[in-house]
Amino acid sequence: MEHTSHEILLGEDDRHLDFRVSILMDEVHELKYVTISTVVFFHNRLGRLYFFVIERFHKAIVSAMLKNMIRQITSST
Repeated sequence: MEHTSHEILLGEDDRHLDFRVSILMDEVHELKYVTISTVVFFHNRLGRLYFFVIERFHKAIVSAMLKNMIRQITSST
């Protein structure tokens, strides 16, 4: 894990694929924004097959994680 004051970078390397997730936080005119980006590097066919299956659920998983983070942040302030 790496981080700056506005970004957290997470990831994992595997035999079949590597992935990185960036969570970027920004504020413009007192509005707070969060941008989540995912990058996947495939090493072989098994990595492509795995992500082909996961890709269908990826957006829902990321969305649920973001909503959970927001709930935790707002309840602790």
